[in-house]
Amino acid sequence: MKIGIFGDSYAYKLKHPYLVTYILDNNLFSGELKVRIIENIYKDKYFWHDYLQEEGHEVIDYANGGTDIYYSYFQWMYNNKVCDKCIFVVTSPFRFCIRDKKNS
Repeated sequence: MKIGIFGDSYAYKLKHPYLVTYILDNNLFSGELKVRIIENIYKDKYFWHDYLQEEGHEVIDYANGGTDIYYSYFQWMYNNKVCDKCIFVVTSPFRFCIRDKKNS
């Protein structure tokens, strides 16, 4: 079954390797501290999407961190027909974007 996930950062599966690459490329930390930071990043690698995938479902993540309910709704409007089931994670009602009418 294809499951679409819509919402904000609580629904978004973080892509940790970018953070690790940034730390390594920019020499932000050294020695033991660098090792501990990278270990902690990977320690939390298992995400709730993974439970669905273990059950044999295909998970499509349309969520994005820092977004408002309208972003999630528009993603759902354009993509819900692709999915057999949808999970919609609702963000705070106080989070909203102001859109430019010309570019929205």
